[in-house]
Amino acid sequence: MLQKLSHCFCSKKFLALLLVLILLIGGVFLLCKSPVAGGKESCEQQLARAAANLSGAFSATLEIKYDDFAANVQYEQRYIGDSTFRFTSPPSLDGFELTIADGAVNLSYRGLGSTMNTDQFFSASGAGMFLTALENIISQQGFVCAEENGVLTLTMPAGEEEPTFLAQLDTQSGAIIKLEFPQENVSINVSDFTMQ
Repeated sequence: MLQKLSHCFCSKKFLALLLVLILLIGGVFLLCKSPVAGGKESCEQQLARAAANLSGAFSATLEIKYDDFAANVQYEQRYIGDSTFRFTSPPSLDGFELTIADGAVNLSYRGLGSTMNTDQFFSASGAGMFLTALENIISQQGFVCAEENGVLTLTMPAGEEEPTFLAQLDTQSGAIIKLEFPQENVSINVSDFTMQ
C-alpha cells in the first residue's frame, strides 16, 4: 500500500528541481524589471548622478573654440562657484588666470591683477558660458535627455531657434565630454576630467 502511495507523489529530487526552476524564473523576471538591470539607468538618474559629481571638486582640460579662435585652459573647481581657469594657449593668453570666488572674478596675468563682478564676466566669455552650462546641468531643469552608445546628450531648447546649448556627458563617469552653444557659435571640448 505504501509503495502505491509513494508512486502517486513526486520524488524529492523532482520537487527540489522544480523549486530551483521556479526561483530562477522569478529571479530573471525581477532583474528584467529592475531600472538598473544590466547597468542601464534612465536619463534622469544619469543626469542626477552627473549633477552631483559636477557640483563637487574636479579638474579638466578645456578647448574653447569660437569661430576661428581657440584657447586651451586648465580648469580646476573646488566646488560650484569657486574655480580657476588657467590659460595655456594661444601664446597671447598663456599665463592668464581667472579665479572665481564669492561672486567676484579675479583676473591676473604675470603679477598684474584686477577684480570684476561676475555678471559682466558671464555674458562675454567662453569661460563664463562654461560655468553657466555647469550651473544649468547641476540644476537639472529644462533638458531634453537622450542616451546612446555610452553618451548622455542633454539639450536645452530655446523655442523655435537652435538650442541654447547641448551637453554630452559620459554615462559611466558623469564627466562632461563636450558643450556646444549653437547660437553663439561656441564649442568647448573637455578632456582629462578628474574627480578630486
